[in-house]
Amino acid sequence: MDWQSVLYTTWMVVFVPTYFLMRLLWWPFTTLYRFTLTLFSPVIYTLRVLVSPFFYLYNSLPRLQPLYIFFGSAAFLGVMAGVGVLFTSTVIASVTGMRNGETNSHERRQLSSKRDRSTSPDTGTPTGIKRLDEPYSSQESDWQWLEKTPGPGDSRRRQKPGLLAQTILEEEDDS
Repeated sequence: MDWQSVLYTTWMVVFVPTYFLMRLLWWPFTTLYRFTLTLFSPVIYTLRVLVSPFFYLYNSLPRLQPLYIFFGSAAFLGVMAGVGVLFTSTVIASVTGMRNGETNSHERRQLSSKRDRSTSPDTGTPTGIKRLDEPYSSQESDWQWLEKTPGPGDSRRRQKPGLLAQTILEEEDDS
């Protein structure tokens, strides 16, 4: 006997009976599966119809690749332009002094050098010079601070910061 006939005989003796045994054991599971599939087929087909538009969109995404690359790039450029405009306007507003209560770096350095000079060298305690950016002393109580703030009926009005303080005058048309 040659090796091919030995292989064929081994196959027929070992694997064919095993195949039929497994098929016999598998029969109850396939029958149960087919029964439940038949029982739930209306629900399955209804869900399939409801979900089919999403699968259509999912399958058409490769055709839309140029569009979402374009919109993604446009969104990225828009965010970068917004950050650039924000940074530029912040720098311009702080340099020209249009922001209320904020100082630029040169004024901050001057204030810190004045603060350092206002402490006495021997003890390190303040000598009584008030900071320029604090209109009220921190040693006063809250009630005294409230008494000093101008009320709504007060004749002294606080100046609006920056461009808000300027009045826009319109010329009358003579025609």
